[in-house]
Amino acid sequence: MRISLLLLRLTLVAFPCLLTANLGAEATPGWVNDYNRLLSTYTFPQGVDYKRWSENGSDLEALEGIIQHLESNGPYDSSTKGQIAYYANAYNLYVLDGVLKEYPIKSVREVAFAFGFFTRKRQTLNGEKMSLNHLEKQILIKEFKEARVHFIINCASGSCPPLPTEPLTADNLERIMEASATAFINKHRDGVRKESPGQVDVSKIFDWYHDDFENDSGSILAFINKYRMPLLNSDTKIKFLDYDWTLNDTSQP
Repeated sequence: MRISLLLLRLTLVAFPCLLTANLGAEATPGWVNDYNRLLSTYTFPQGVDYKRWSENGSDLEALEGIIQHLESNGPYDSSTKGQIAYYANAYNLYVLDGVLKEYPIKSVREVAFAFGFFTRKRQTLNGEKMSLNHLEKQILIKEFKEARVHFIINCASGSCPPLPTEPLTADNLERIMEASATAFINKHRDGVRKESPGQVDVSKIFDWYHDDFENDSGSILAFINKYRMPLLNSDTKIKFLDYDWTLNDTSQP
């Protein structure tokens, strides 16, 4: 018995990652289930039912609880995918919270002058107070260099890719990024539209963040063709659509 205990102690000292790996594999944070319930209740492919959500005090509190948990605990999975999932969830949750605190509104641009909704420092992650703009551009984009992240974060506007309908995790991130990129490019009204022979109208997102798509695939058109069906000709000219900042609100009067 003493020998067995000694061997166990030596194993844990020499390989502590074995214990933490097993705990991480078995543990599913409670906020995931809470967030999943909120998403399944209030979100749809075409947007969010902000009115009904804003009238449910317990679900507003549930949203605040999830945010507080993420702020206090940080990523529960330290892998690259786990960190992307954490920061993308945080971005989407902060946007939802920001809209619900101001609802009813017609656009996030009503909340503060110009793009103040995105540039005000109202969020605190890892002890740092930051804006949505910083979270998106300095962390999600700059640190991880993952072009598909643009399709899993939602700015609460009509031209934005839809909010993911389930919480992002390290395990489902790849599937959701691929599905979201495919859906936005092929199905979204402001994703990619073939308007005339030799020309395609595409989301302004591809213009604003052209470096990300060019670094991924060499060009915007090449990135689009990774997901587009049917493929666009290599000499197709690109025109960028105006961005619709109307709130992605599915609430009924």
